[in-house]
Formats: sequence, C-alpha cells, structure tokens
Amino acid sequence: MQTSTPTLNPALRDFWLTPARNRVLYGGRSSSKSWDAAGFAVYLATQCNIRVLCARQFQNKIAESVYTLLKIQISRFGLTNQFVITENTIRHKVTGAEFMFYGLWRHIDEIKSLESIDICWIEEAHNLTQEQWDILEPTLRKEGSQFWIIFNPR
Repeated sequence: MQTSTPTLNPALRDFWLTPARNRVLYGGRSSSKSWDAAGFAVYLATQCNIRVLCARQFQNKIAESVYTLLKIQISRFGLTNQFVITENTIRHKVTGAEFMFYGLWRHIDEIKSLESIDICWIEEAHNLTQEQWDILEPTLRKEGSQFWIIFNPR
C-alpha cells in the first residue's frame, strides 16, 4: 500500500496552528474538514499523550463515528504499527494517546465524568443541543483543552 506524508490542508493550516479553545469548522460535504481533523489528530497522537473524545449526536455503531476515518488516516500515513486499534478505542503504543468514541444522545451523562480530555471532537455538530453543550463545555477542564466543532450546513 502506498503511504502519504501527513500534511495539513493549506487552507486550514493557520486554523489548526493558532491557539484556540474552540475550533469551529463549517462547510459543505467534501470540504475535507473531517479528513483534516483526523490527520491532525493522528499527528498529535504520535507526538504527545493526549486524550481525544470523539463525539456525535447519534452513534449506533462505532463505524458511524470518525473511528473509521482515523483508521484510514493511520493506514494512509503508514503508522498502523504505531497504534493499537480495538473495536472501540485507538491508542498510540509509545505516547499513550487515546481516542474514545461516544454518542451524545445516549451517553452524555457518562461523558460528564470523563477526566483529562484534551480534545473533544464533535462531528456533525449541527445536531448538538444547547443542553448538551451546557454539559460538554465545563467537562473539558484540563488546561489547554480544546473543542473541535465540525458541522455541515443543513
């Protein structure tokens, strides 16, 4: 399999590299928002021990989440041997970086009790309710933690 060098979409480079608590990407389908987020998240996981909460409103099975996208990017960049990929988590073998996957609708109370989350990546955020945001926002208490909020127009 041909591997690619991890790169950021040039149009989003400043977006990812400028410090921010809330990173909001809004755009149409096929605009590379989620692909770029997955690529940057994989890069960060190879560099430092981070905990990434990957969330979406409805998630009936893990394949509906960004789990598959992260697996594709890990493989695409030739990093498969650096990660332990289980049925519901992804972890970097050296840094200990970890990806967790939750559906907000059914698991918002579980998410409240999660500790040491560095990044909360909310995919399809146009479905996020005010009540859910009111729970999520104070859940990320760790200094330097971030929200990656990605959504499409309706």
